[in-house]
Amino acid sequence: MATSREKTSARDIEELDELLQRADGGVIHTVGALEGDIVILGVGRKMGPTLVRMAKRASEIAEVSRCVIGVSRSSSPKLESQLQSWGDRDVSP
Repeated sequence: MATSREKTSARDIEELDELLQRADGGVIHTVGALEGDIVILGVGRKMGPTLVRMAKRASEIAEVSRCVIGVSRSSSPKLESQLQSWGDRDVSP
């Protein structure tokens, strides 16, 4: 449940993306307990980039060094550039 300090609404797409990419305590705990790298299939679809960013953020907060690898059947230079700007350098079209 959201506390009075947590933001739960967005004014635009960028703000919505930011809200969806946040990792809560449960995600941070789960991702922190995993061993090895994380591979996310279908990164070129609707939720793929959001899931990649959330996994990367949760890993960083949990202080776990790992690669978050996004895999997509289609190639999108814009998506690849976006993922790389977040530090998610392994993108396979």
